[in-house]
Amino acid sequence: MKKDTIYTFLIILIIGMFSTNFIFFQMNNKTLFGGTTISIITGSILLIKDRVEKRQNKK
Repeated sequence: MKKDTIYTFLIILIIGMFSTNFIFFQMNNKTLFGGTTISIITGSILLIKDRVEKRQNKK
């Protein structure tokens, strides 16, 4: 997976969460914070996986 794809996915996920929060229904802060944290952790894992794959392909 390309880095651009990962960043695009994360940006869409985070913007979607916040727009859902403000447009459709008001989530409590714990839910919004938890979802944002999960998306950041998922993105970090995907970026680490991408970096490890690139290092293995160079060898």
